[in-house]
Amino acid sequence: MLECLSIDNLIDIPGTREVLHHNLAYKSNQLDKANLPEENNTENSWNVNESDISANDFLSLDISQLAKPRETKGELPDITFMKLIKNSRLKGLGYFK
Repeated sequence: MLECLSIDNLIDIPGTREVLHHNLAYKSNQLDKANLPEENNTENSWNVNESDISANDFLSLDISQLAKPRETKGELPDITFMKLIKNSRLKGLGYFK
């Protein structure tokens, strides 16, 4: 799993083969069942002090934005859901660069 986002994900699965880099999770379960080599679990939000992550780190947590219709020429709509605020210490995590 590379450069992904999750919110309120409370399910963890046992695993030893996952590769987790540059992921951003908010209000999600810790990886207490993961048995990963250290090199397979780097640069993720849970590798920093996850308890310091709050709603204030994001422009919006309004999930209804994901159901917006496409633009007239088929482009994806502009959304701010889980986009990090400017100068966030979490920059580089998730799929918004």
